[in-house]
Amino acid sequence: MVTAKVLLENGFDVTVFDKYRQVGGIWSSEGCYDGLANQSALRIFEFADLPNRLHFAGAVDTQRYLEEYAETFGVLDRVRPGTEVVSLRPVEGPGRVGAAGWSVGSRPTGDEAADVRRETFDYVVVASGAHHHAQLPELSGRELFRGTVLHSNEVRAGTFTGRRVVVVGGGKSALDLITRAAREAASATLVQRKVNWMIPERLPLGLVGYKWILFTRLGEALLPRYHDPACVRPIDRVDERVKRALWWLITRDMPLSSGLYRLPRQLRPAHPLPFHLAHAGVMPRGYVRAVRRGLVAAKVSAVEAYTDNGLRLTTGEEVAADVVVFATGHRRVFPFLDPSVRVHGDDGRLRLYRGIVPPGADRLAFVGLRQVFNNIWAWNSPRTG
Repeated sequence: MVTAKVLLENGFDVTVFDKYRQVGGIWSSEGCYDGLANQSALRIFEFADLPNRLHFAGAVDTQRYLEEYAETFGVLDRVRPGTEVVSLRPVEGPGRVGAAGWSVGSRPTGDEAADVRRETFDYVVVASGAHHHAQLPELSGRELFRGTVLHSNEVRAGTFTGRRVVVVGGGKSALDLITRAAREAASATLVQRKVNWMIPERLPLGLVGYKWILFTRLGEALLPRYHDPACVRPIDRVDERVKRALWWLITRDMPLSSGLYRLPRQLRPAHPLPFHLAHAGVMPRGYVRAVRRGLVAAKVSAVEAYTDNGLRLTTGEEVAADVVVFATGHRRVFPFLDPSVRVHGDDGRLRLYRGIVPPGADRLAFVGLRQVFNNIWAWNSPRTG
């Protein structure tokens, strides 16, 4: 939406294809698991040209704000809702790939029998997000398990009610969902390979909002320095001994403020900060309490295979389940993109100049995929869940 707004301001004739009926991507009712909440404190999740009062807001309020943004800046009128792009290929012409424009094929979302509408555009921006294509582990024995297997994105109201639920994963969405299962399910089991850091809403000792500790110029200066000296500010040159001391204090405070110190040692992060901040989220309310009350059985292990009654872990233990939810992340893939346009390296990672432009193609850009650890905003991307 921001891309469309900027292009409109600069005189482009813009068309936005959105496969959901609501704008907002993962914040729309079709794009997120039921109960997804924004993990951003006041004034963090907002655009500078449209401030809001969102504070750990739910998905409904977050989507409403994004729709207001699109309407305010004339983007909503340019959106084709419920329209899925199924192909994107360069128009044949002299010169480099895409120099003559791009052919976009689209059809109503979910209607595979519908005719594909093909249109030509001078420029294309792919802003389809990083949290739509589920990443599921390949486990043996799937044919044995007669229960329900879902990715976290597919959880809807009523999914857990009265059923034995196993959630696999250790990130924010996994903790969100297992906390919900503790309230609704017959049993709730969390399986995670490692315990990630979870940031409490308030630091230190629960007294000050986390943004005043971590989302400040000093907090950003505590992260590893950026490789380009031109981007290194005077405050980034804080003595390394001072940085280590401050991280030591933060590392000691986080378990206290989040409540993790009340859990068994194996359910606390094993590695010091800051290097695992890249996997952190804001601690869901109620998770620690649910574990302490025995409403959540938390296990630190990998999953080995399905069984006829649930899952077998690498420890040899079997976990019974009616519903298995994999909160195991997403793949950054673009199934509609013509294979001739190469955007991934041999290692499967995206290879884009400045995280935006594919070197082998003209008039094509990718927006919303650029994340670097040195930028403290990167690990607060609102997925996040």
